[in-house]
Amino acid sequence: MTVNPSDLNAITAALALKQQVGGTVTVLTMGPPDANRALRTALAMGSDEAWLLTDRCFGGGDTLGTAKVLKAALVHTGPYDLVLAGDASSDGATGQVGPMVAELMGLPCATDARKLDLEGNKLSVLRQWKSQKVRVRMSLPCMATVGLGSNQPILPTIRSQMKANKVEIPTLTNQDLSLDTAVIGMPGAKSLVTDTLAREGSHRKAEMLTGTPEEIEARYPKRTLPEGAKVTRMGPSPTGFMHLGNLYGALVDERLAHQSGGVFYLRIEDTDKKREVEGGVQMIIDAFKSFGLPFDEGATTDGETGIYGPYRQSQRAEIYQTFVKSLVQRGMAYPCFCTEEELSAAHEQQEKNKENFGYYGKYAVWRDRPMEDIEAELAKGTPYVVRFRSEGSIEHKIRHEDLVKGKMEVTENDQDVVILKSDGIPTYHFAHVVDDHLMGTTVVVRGEEWLATLPVHLQLFRAMGWKAPKYAHTAQLMKIDPETGGKRKLSKRKDPELVLTFYAQEGYPVPAVLEYLMTLLNSNFEEWRRANPDLPMNDFQFTTKKMSGSGALFDIEKLRDVSKNVISRMTAEQVYDFVAEWSAVNDKEFNALLTRDPAFSKAYLAIGRGGKKPRKDLALWSDAKGYMDFMFDELFQPDYTMPERVSAEDAKAILSDFAGMFDENDTPDGFFDKMKQIASAHGYAADTKAYKADPSAYKGAVGDVSMVVRVAVAGRQNAPDLQTVMGILGKEKVLERLSKCADAL
Repeated sequence: MTVNPSDLNAITAALALKQQVGGTVTVLTMGPPDANRALRTALAMGSDEAWLLTDRCFGGGDTLGTAKVLKAALVHTGPYDLVLAGDASSDGATGQVGPMVAELMGLPCATDARKLDLEGNKLSVLRQWKSQKVRVRMSLPCMATVGLGSNQPILPTIRSQMKANKVEIPTLTNQDLSLDTAVIGMPGAKSLVTDTLAREGSHRKAEMLTGTPEEIEARYPKRTLPEGAKVTRMGPSPTGFMHLGNLYGALVDERLAHQSGGVFYLRIEDTDKKREVEGGVQMIIDAFKSFGLPFDEGATTDGETGIYGPYRQSQRAEIYQTFVKSLVQRGMAYPCFCTEEELSAAHEQQEKNKENFGYYGKYAVWRDRPMEDIEAELAKGTPYVVRFRSEGSIEHKIRHEDLVKGKMEVTENDQDVVILKSDGIPTYHFAHVVDDHLMGTTVVVRGEEWLATLPVHLQLFRAMGWKAPKYAHTAQLMKIDPETGGKRKLSKRKDPELVLTFYAQEGYPVPAVLEYLMTLLNSNFEEWRRANPDLPMNDFQFTTKKMSGSGALFDIEKLRDVSKNVISRMTAEQVYDFVAEWSAVNDKEFNALLTRDPAFSKAYLAIGRGGKKPRKDLALWSDAKGYMDFMFDELFQPDYTMPERVSAEDAKAILSDFAGMFDENDTPDGFFDKMKQIASAHGYAADTKAYKADPSAYKGAVGDVSMVVRVAVAGRQNAPDLQTVMGILGKEKVLERLSKCADAL
């Protein structure tokens, strides 16, 4: 059992408030014993404690019965200053459980919260109301339900999840809560929810739908969503190759859906079994999970979640065949028995005559063949495909407004395209039209290479009598070719950064990759980030209107710069956890040193964090080893190159003097005062300005003296605040390094 997507947003919001003002986060859920998995996810995210409410008498209840159980549990485990919930449960998805709990507890309640802030004893809530956002303030204690997609859910680290998996989850039964069993569970249910938006958690095995087109459509209810909400999908093929373009498009899908209070779902387009690889679906799910793009419904590794499936096209053959049969019966499609040799001959003739290629006009030889010819071929068992009967003409133009490309005119389709292959499996053209209609897709995001097929798809939607979704054709990802200096498409063969696994292996933070992609998607994101350095990326109002219609230029160096900024905004604890997680897989030797004394490592990583100008030493998690290596004797390889103006004899004397007056409890100012004393004692200017005014009067300046100590302790001239470093290393280690350096000079 997984965590309901909107509850992930609620937990993330609670943890953000905890970081802001302190306190504890307690998570409660009602469900069967295996709901422990969801609670352990919450603990891995950073929650402090979790409770499972489980009892047979709780089962089968309606929203009111559920609310009564939750209220009793809150009273039992409380008190609480603030109660948060997702905007909808995973089963009924009515959106009423949270408000009902608030009513039962006598708490003020704000629904569909998008942003939460605590201001003293008041909660400030930015919430969605129709197409607008309004702010409300409530006195504590109070309740709020958090809207789906209101923030970027926290991703548990491997380490935190493993730790959470060992936690024993306490349970509460009705023996603890003492509720009247006549008012809860099935006996107390006064309503039954049958037609709702499916949320993650409603797992079921795929079932084949058969019957007439009308019967099939009846099984796919119209989605009940807020005004303006968008339904988007990812439809990858399980070929074992997930690339940056997939993530680029998925980010657009996810933002359009969740920013509008809509649905983002996963559909596996696995009709081409020849290209499918074992474990391909798992690769897809893992890829998007690793980048924190949660699907609200769709295919999962062990089935699916949602009521609009099956979400694997290979399981929908009879659905497609039913609609194809309907087109044939209406004279809008027909069987074609052409062989490969016949099609090749037609192609050669078109090439000779300098005509457009394809199956149309006089070349569509089976378009108007008499029924007896068709029946004769069927009787012989001749393989055939089913083609759509196009009534279009290349002389006509279709006006279309693309969400990215804007207003355009495209040539009408005149081709009798194949919609059902000889193996009974539909082509992409037909499958996506049927699926997007039945699943309620409102926006299709895809690469601009699909623009050529747009007339076919629009034509098919019209033929089926269905409203076509909006289309957003994204520009291709380009890069500057280092050999030619010109632009070209990212290549699987030439560019390792095209493959999504590259970023995990190299140690790029997920938020950095997403933020960089957002800079490519919306030109105003960088300006927004500069103005809002501490806000989560999801607060940015993404729009397709700001997307470039030409190729987006991918620059790995720019990604590194973005990554430095992202990491600089993290806490030392966050950096430590991410580096530990990365190194556990990619550099076990360094991981052992890093995790040997977590407090030691975190103390070093904390240097220069916070404030308006944090240090930006790390661009990748893999950079941490080189940044921290001198802190570990096992990795310490000093370079004792001294400043030019300091002789070896002076360096030894400086190190000796400093060893005698070293105090690990000194402040940075106290340390520098000692550097001034030592400088004056050995003929170096204690004031840099004095040295610059009369260089001949001094051997050097105080900076040269402090550099001697820095080189001795850190083994290099570039390192964070030296006094803080020495405080972490401790007196014994510092004195040992001062002595070794002196001996080496």
